[in-house]
Amino acid sequence: MKIKPLYDRVLIEVLQEDQTLSSGLIIPESAKKKPTKGIIKAVGTGFFKANGEHENLKVCVDQTVLFNQWAANSNEIKEEEKTFIIIKEEDILAIIEN
Repeated sequence: MKIKPLYDRVLIEVLQEDQTLSSGLIIPESAKKKPTKGIIKAVGTGFFKANGEHENLKVCVDQTVLFNQWAANSNEIKEEEKTFIIIKEEDILAIIEN
């Protein structure tokens, strides 16, 4: 499946955090935090400002990002073992550089 986000939206592959503690205990579903880290897989074409100017997105494909954990409540896509979300660029909090 090929997904192309529109406007100021970004497709992110969610990176799942380890569900086992270093002590070997497994974290139960009720105690798990929503993921907030992922890799950008596709970006929209940008958006128009109030003055009519076109603005490109500041993020690009293959960047690892931190995003707002509540941003993608209804925009989750599951394919095989992977989870993807579509969020607005403004819900990306930071770019992680290695």
